[in-house]
Amino acid sequence: MTKLTISPQGAPDLVDEDESEVQEHAAVIVEDDEEAKKADLPARATLNANGTVTLKLVKPITLTISKGGKERQEVCAELTFRELTGADLRVVAQEKDEMKRTILTLARATGMSSPRMNVLFDRMAQRDVGGATAVISYFQE
Repeated sequence: MTKLTISPQGAPDLVDEDESEVQEHAAVIVEDDEEAKKADLPARATLNANGTVTLKLVKPITLTISKGGKERQEVCAELTFRELTGADLRVVAQEKDEMKRTILTLARATGMSSPRMNVLFDRMAQRDVGGATAVISYFQE
């Protein structure tokens, strides 16, 4: 998606893309290209067609999930993030501890439960934590 910004304010909004020269009194068009915005994502991240972002982890993490008295192993090799909603922001804002707020933000953005994200976060490599926070920042622009 390309976002067009017309500058200066109030300038004519007609743009002739076939003209190779800018006319003296024409508006300047700034295109905020999605490709340029993708450059803000870590190299290991993929922007998906539905607007989510998938981050491949540098170090996959194996979690042991216990449910109903049974245990199973689950390997987490990537995280898929969505843009936070207003409801997510309200929940996150209620957490006063900065580190817990970061973990809760990651949980809400990935759709993962807070207890699971707590364990995952503790085992994530620093590069993966940095990549995850960069993806969250991508959605804030």
